[in-house]
Amino acid sequence: MLLANKGFINDVHSAASGKGMPGVRALGTTILCESTDTENIRKGIDEVFDEIISALTRPLTEDEKNPKIKIETEPRIAFKGTYDQVNEFYYRKGWGDGLPLTPPTQARVDEMMRGTDLAPDHVVTKIIPRMGKATVEKIAVNAVMAGALPTHMPVLIAAVEAVTDPGTRFDTFEVSTGSWAPLLIINGPIRND
Repeated sequence: MLLANKGFINDVHSAASGKGMPGVRALGTTILCESTDTENIRKGIDEVFDEIISALTRPLTEDEKNPKIKIETEPRIAFKGTYDQVNEFYYRKGWGDGLPLTPPTQARVDEMMRGTDLAPDHVVTKIIPRMGKATVEKIAVNAVMAGALPTHMPVLIAAVEAVTDPGTRFDTFEVSTGSWAPLLIINGPIRND
């Protein structure tokens, strides 16, 4: 059973589902993230104490005993429209930050893929919290949206590998409420592209 701030309950369920526990019991609290104030913590626990006891003592459901992993598939084309409509769609979905995105048309993604010899479905790594597969093609899609060039693909693939290496503590800053951001320093001839 997990406790989390109410604002993160959807994230808890998403992460748990990605780890094969779609029915995990989780309760939302009013305890502020990173709070060390004993009174605030006590008040937050008191508010959900009966729910905690209930969640810990009621029998497991069939779904909790034998979780059914839900395989989610997204349509290959998320949206069709003009450049401005695509940007508005991405922004409304929370897939962008308001800066212009280059729509990742199939032709643009194919052009980006010319920057690598790896197969489009080659899995470079998996990304938390849902352990999504970072394939070469998905990296190319993101590269197109960011305005990268095909010659950047080897660096982008290496960057994805680097930030997800366990030694980088990616699991800490990827899902943190802090303002973490990885810094990549690129050296060698590609730095001039």
